[in-house]
Amino acid sequence: MRTLVLIIVAATVALTTSGAMAHSIKIVGYLEDAVVLPMGLPIRAKMDTGADIALIHAVDIERYRQDGENWVRFTLESDGLTATVRRPLVRIARIRFAGGQVTERPVVRLRLCIAGYSNLAQIIPIDRSRMRVPLLIGKRFMSAGGLVVDSSSKNVGRPVCD
Repeated sequence: MRTLVLIIVAATVALTTSGAMAHSIKIVGYLEDAVVLPMGLPIRAKMDTGADIALIHAVDIERYRQDGENWVRFTLESDGLTATVRRPLVRIARIRFAGGQVTERPVVRLRLCIAGYSNLAQIIPIDRSRMRVPLLIGKRFMSAGGLVVDSSSKNVGRPVCD
């Protein structure tokens, strides 16, 4: 057991001092309050280390062309608040479900603030109305911000960002 603890500590020190991770590690709970910027929409987020990118609850999702480019328009809903969002299409993600079914979803970039960390995140707007938590955060956003999940805790950080 002592050897395992030493290995974990050594790995953490190596990561925090390497050039690949120039920021500090911040512990977050498996559930956190977040904010979608710049509209300031508060939203509940679940950290999912098994997901690559984020998913956000959205309705009225529509792809369209503007000035020769592909765009996505959708409405975010959280705690009775709504915000209509228009973003350029980044790419199309292919999602494979447990039963083997594959579907394609648009990916956009949205700025998120979680536990004092703010950055653009690749996000799939999708109807998550049957889910308890409207925002699912994937490991790309977490690793970019040095966010490490304590699966036994929730609401560790505060979504305060400049």
